[in-house]
Amino acid sequence: IAYLEAQGDTWMRSVARPQLAETRLGANDPQGAHDCKRASEGMMSPHDLMTRIRAMAMAGRSRVALGDVAEGLALASAAVELARPTDWLELQGWSQLHLAVALNSAGRRDEALEAARGAAEAYRAKGHLLGLRRAEAMQRARS
Repeated sequence: IAYLEAQGDTWMRSVARPQLAETRLGANDPQGAHDCKRASEGMMSPHDLMTRIRAMAMAGRSRVALGDVAEGLALASAAVELARPTDWLELQGWSQLHLAVALNSAGRRDEALEAARGAAEAYRAKGHLLGLRRAEAMQRARS
């Protein structure tokens, strides 16, 4: 990201930051994840739906992890709703899987299971086997 910043790039940095946020969440650094998402806000294109959905989902998960459950779940749910009317099945599954993680973190196990089922359906329809396995693993862990 430092290289892209030195080059004056905004688009690739806006794409990379939600991915970095996901990595930070995986490393149990929700504040770092939230900071990554915030840093990308000003440079995101209003037409880059994928990056907006990914950033919103990561913001949701980081807010839940930081204790702001209501705002976090609202953001993660909004990401799912933005992805839902598209034909981008991988993004639909991805956003639903991250909503499931957020819901599970908030102790809302039944809703998390339902979101994981939705992710599995989208991944199955796409033929995205890794995503399907992740969604099914989450379902098994919650049932």
